[in-house]
Amino acid sequence: MMNIKNIALTSVLKPSFILAGFFLIAHSAQAVNTVTTTVGANTVTTCKRTPAGLSSFMMEHTVDVADIKSTLTPQLPDSAFSDISSGKKEVRSRISYDKTTKVLKNLLFLVNPGAPLPSPSTIDFEKEKFAWVTASIDKIYLSCKPRATVLLAGIAIDGYPVFLGPAGSSYAFAFSYTVGTSAQGFTDIISLSTGIATIYHDVAPGTIAWSTKRSTQQEQ
Repeated sequence: MMNIKNIALTSVLKPSFILAGFFLIAHSAQAVNTVTTTVGANTVTTCKRTPAGLSSFMMEHTVDVADIKSTLTPQLPDSAFSDISSGKKEVRSRISYDKTTKVLKNLLFLVNPGAPLPSPSTIDFEKEKFAWVTASIDKIYLSCKPRATVLLAGIAIDGYPVFLGPAGSSYAFAFSYTVGTSAQGFTDIISLSTGIATIYHDVAPGTIAWSTKRSTQQEQ
């Protein structure tokens, strides 16, 4: 027979206790889904199971023009070239993806050296950009081995011709992300416009959100 006293006790539990219980369950689940390995001088914490799917992400990092690799000759707007070459301004790359549109945007814009990173969301990045690539993403690969990584691949649909007009070229964007911690960090970030140019950056702050349903667009 059901215990009426237990029902009464459950009904008067303070919400803070209930929320604390949920937090402990969620925290335990996160801890269970991580594994740390050491190979030589490298210690890495990665996931045991890939997320169900990628919902969105945003990251921003500085760009050293020396990190842009291509056999082609770059061409920039005169004002941007002047500000960059004189050291008056710093180049930033802000990359975002949203599964509802399946569009990745990689926007280059200028800030004063030492400006906050990431930049305040109140900035109109579309207005401030001096160069960009927009790509339609048709494939996403999520992996936990040997690190927690994401690779997005698709076709560039628009962009500024820093080297050549990127529209129609294949495009890929890849990075590793932190797991088992509340820190939002990305490492070993690569942007590749096939046949045009590639950019590598070591670390970047940002945010990432996962979906609860696995998409056919995403593979382990």
